Amino acid sequence: MLFWKKRESNAFNINPIIEASKSLSGTNTGALMVLSSNTELKFYAESGDILDAQISKRLLISIFNKYSPLHDGAVIIYNGKVKAARCILPVTEREVPAQFGLRHRAGIGMSEATDTLVLIISEETGQVSLAKNGKILHNLSFQELRELINDYLSGVDIDEKFESISVFERTKLKKVTPTSA
Repeated sequence: MLFWKKRESNAFNINPIIEASKSLSGTNTGALMVLSSNTELKFYAESGDILDAQISKRLLISIFNKYSPLHDGAVIIYNGKVKAARCILPVTEREVPAQFGLRHRAGIGMSEATDTLVLIISEETGQVSLAKNGKILHNLSFQELRELINDYLSGVDIDEKFESISVFERTKLKKVTPTSA
């Protein structure tokens, strides 16, 4: 007889997050979404506008529309609800490669300060990244994104899949200029 340890799950339908991410990425619309599996993150939620709204693709796209008053900052998602929008996140104080902007610095900083999974969509490239525990996974496919979010929300340990930001340091090539003899 086998006994299975039942894992506590805070999973919910993440389809709206994935579908909104596809749209936002496709239009190079920057986004920052903080997913929490164990807390509402009240301190950070209160730095923005409390919504407590059922998550939907349309809601997320509307929030991050560049003409929306809520588009600056992050959304906090907990238990299938957008708890707040326009939230201010802590920025990492570590050295971050130049390819990552302020949105990535905030996502990495939030993942250092809390036990969250942070979804980052680059405004410049449309690339999708995830940050957890100060580490990052960059240029993810939407299938990878779906699997990682589902695993995180189901309590699976995904930490070993993330890479240190130092992996992304670009080696600078020195330009060699010919000298006349």
